[in-house]
Amino acid sequence: MEKLIKKVKILCWNFSLFGGEGAESGVEELYSSLKEMISDNRKNKELYQHEIASHLSIIIYDYLEVKEYVNWQSSIKKHYANCFKKNILPIFIGGNHLSVLPIYNYYTETNTKTLIISFDAHVDAYDYDKNKTKMNHGNFLFHFKKNNNVDLIHIGNRELSLKRSAVDGIINNIFSMQYIIDHGVDRLIEEICEISKQYDEIHLDIDVDVFDQSIIGATGVPMPFGLYPQQMIKILSGIWSEKIVGLSITEFNSIINDNNKSKPFLMWFIEYLILLIYRNDINKKDSVFFWELI
Repeated sequence: MEKLIKKVKILCWNFSLFGGEGAESGVEELYSSLKEMISDNRKNKELYQHEIASHLSIIIYDYLEVKEYVNWQSSIKKHYANCFKKNILPIFIGGNHLSVLPIYNYYTETNTKTLIISFDAHVDAYDYDKNKTKMNHGNFLFHFKKNNNVDLIHIGNRELSLKRSAVDGIINNIFSMQYIIDHGVDRLIEEICEISKQYDEIHLDIDVDVFDQSIIGATGVPMPFGLYPQQMIKILSGIWSEKIVGLSITEFNSIINDNNKSKPFLMWFIEYLILLIYRNDINKKDSVFFWELI
């Protein structure tokens, strides 16, 4: 087997300012479980994941002092950018969705044409209080310093009240759940793949409330009529390419009691994403899950 060239670093930020309580504990729980998973995979040579475990690392950043809260945006952006300097693919796990704002803005500062694909039940451009300057996890797109380097498309929206004009100049394309129901997942994949041809790099941003509330109940604002795992796996497998340079996952709220359904699903889902990253580097014949992708 050829030496793997990719390294992946999971950056966990228990950030939940300006949003619902509990998202920080979700990050901490995922960190503990993922750290244990990576350790187990390194030890057990019989596991399919053993080959890649030594190429994974994970870290959690705690806010311990006031200055760390004050500089949260520059801190997240610095650590995220450092991954690219070291040729490491980052997986960012944040508290509420606002925590990805520095990542969005990082891409605006590069000279690379980048597409951000956001999976989210909500279009986070709410201004019902007529106060865009007061930042929160429901309006962070107003603080996205969008420029010609970066475009944003949105998948999975179930928003019934927000007007299209609210996101003019921010979001380039919206593929709502209504679109997916009307046209199907295959058509969505075709559209995304065609759009992606225009870009050098792609970032996947997943707010876990994009999943139907029967799958993910432990999130700030769970909603019905969302994506099911089978749909998401088909979408990700269909749009996956070597252009994907980073991922982010947010809004798991572990203090919400959903009979422990959300966390086991998210652990499986994150491990699936890691295997997608490496699927061209390890032998798919050794996996009963990826068998049909040979």
